[in-house]
Amino acid sequence: MPRQEADLARWDSYWDATRKAKVDNVVLNADPRSEFTPGALRSGQVDWIEVPPPDGIESLKSAGFAITTGSYPHVWPWFYNIGATNSPFKDVRFARR
Repeated sequence: MPRQEADLARWDSYWDATRKAKVDNVVLNADPRSEFTPGALRSGQVDWIEVPPPDGIESLKSAGFAITTGSYPHVWPWFYNIGATNSPFKDVRFARR
């Protein structure tokens, strides 16, 4: 479904064969409900979750799940909703500055 998942498939014609993906595909599910993720992990619905809720970490560890932490680069772009009814970008005086 749009905006709910991304199905990423390996491209076998990638120019650098040494860096070709080692799996056929990965499905990324975007579910912002933090209470959903540990249950999905425990039931086998997903293989990995990005951020388990803090109060669920110990129970996941005791159930044998590996919890790994580390920093990695993120890009969190911000987009202005220029088309919004109350957008200041609709005011021509603003556009001229």
